[in-house]
Amino acid sequence: MKKAAAMMAPLLLLTACYDSADEYRDLAARHVQTEGRVVFLTCSNHGTFIYSYTVNGIPYGDRTDTSALGHDKRCEDLRRNDRVRVYYDPQRPAVHSLREPDEEYRRRHGFSPPGWIILFGPFLYPVGMWVSDLWKGRKKS
Repeated sequence: MKKAAAMMAPLLLLTACYDSADEYRDLAARHVQTEGRVVFLTCSNHGTFIYSYTVNGIPYGDRTDTSALGHDKRCEDLRRNDRVRVYYDPQRPAVHSLREPDEEYRRRHGFSPPGWIILFGPFLYPVGMWVSDLWKGRKKS
């Protein structure tokens, strides 16, 4: 019983790692395309670039890397003010993607453990054992 309780604690934490990505499901269902522009890029940082786009006079933007543009694009191929195709949700223009909306939904939907789980995961088992001991001690009182 003690081992089962110790194993359950980390598993319960991992259930919080499921992302339904509802906003990207909606994006895939009702997306609109617009033209965005590359604002800033740093090829030395994994091809990271910042882009902006405007919907109804309101500017939006984000940071991503060139993988969002497809396999054939490299950072060295981009220049400031280059055009990028942006897909956005007309009901929530801040929800957007440079990837095809269906692909973006597939990438974001599902189970994805956060980075902290890698660092603190090994400590979850002893914590589960400790909680189990506390629980067991409470039952005896």
